[in-house]
Amino acid sequence: MSEMLMTFYGGQSDKSFGEIFQQGSVDLQKYMMEALEGIDEIALDETIHIESIKKLIADLPALMSSQSSRVAEELDEGGESPVSEFEAKTGIG
Repeated sequence: MSEMLMTFYGGQSDKSFGEIFQQGSVDLQKYMMEALEGIDEIALDETIHIESIKKLIADLPALMSSQSSRVAEELDEGGESPVSEFEAKTGIG
């Protein structure tokens, strides 16, 4: 999230929004899988399907990519930072 904000404000010019969003989805997937470590060993209610949850988490980067690709493309194609562009057009800082 912080890399996205830095790029949004004009920093991190070596990374595209697409790359940042992709890395964010991979990181989120990693954290969610880590949160599930050892859950198989805990006695759970039978209505909770851990394998289904793991599959959803595994599919998360592709889903997030499909959802964020258009936004990332538009942000990457904009010349200057979105904040600078907003400030220039509105006069609001």
